[in-house]
Amino acid sequence: KWFKLKYNLLQAREQGCRTLLSFGGAWSNHLHALAFAAQRVGMRSVGIVRGDELDANANPMLQEAQQWGMQLEFVSRQCYREWTRDGAPAVDARTWTIPEGGDNPLGVLGCMSLVPRAAHADYDQVCLALGTGCTLAGVRLALPPAVKVCGVSVLAGDWPRQQMQQRLQ
Repeated sequence: KWFKLKYNLLQAREQGCRTLLSFGGAWSNHLHALAFAAQRVGMRSVGIVRGDELDANANPMLQEAQQWGMQLEFVSRQCYREWTRDGAPAVDARTWTIPEGGDNPLGVLGCMSLVPRAAHADYDQVCLALGTGCTLAGVRLALPPAVKVCGVSVLAGDWPRQQMQQRLQ
């Protein structure tokens, strides 16, 4: 998760932002990592959590995020879907918004640095878990075309395959 966050944190700081805002589910390791990273760099963090039936005591991930200073806001699944589709409401200029899972161009750039340059010759194939596809996109861009990159979706349904095929084109 650090690779997806590092350039977002740098850009937020460069823009003078004091708060990091992001989105995720109840077991989001992205929100968990963001809360920790924000605390370490001295920034506020806000996590929009899918599921208004939840609270900060729903699981250890949310408990720790809150202990690290993340302000948790729980929204209905319908509201979350609408925000994912249409965009979340605007926030003030000192808040840096990071999409769910850290999935933005800065996250992809960070994931490119997962691939050590010297290791290219040693691999025919790289397999990794696929959530939003940010890590897969970064790894694919960093490796030579001859290395096959395989993403195994951790999400239900076939939509990740279609989304990643479009994205990588």
